[in-house]
Amino acid sequence: MRVLPTMSGLASEIEYLRVLYELTGGKAMSAVFYGDISRELDWPPDKADEIAYFWVDRGMLEWTTFGHVALTALGLKKAERLATTGWSLAAL
Repeated sequence: MRVLPTMSGLASEIEYLRVLYELTGGKAMSAVFYGDISRELDWPPDKADEIAYFWVDRGMLEWTTFGHVALTALGLKKAERLATTGWSLAAL
């Protein structure tokens, strides 16, 4: 069972979404190897995996192929909204 973060604990989740948004060039359904996200954030793969599932559970990401994730249309809207606020928790 995954532990769900509190609102105050969402900084890592937002960082993950920011990096994915940047790596996709701001496009929905553009697959990115989640290891690239982990490397970009200097996180261990299990942390990146856990946060990917956090966003998948909320419909913001989906696994496209083995080890690759992509923003859904809903995830792209969320990322764009966060980008306009400087990736602030207040936008959630």
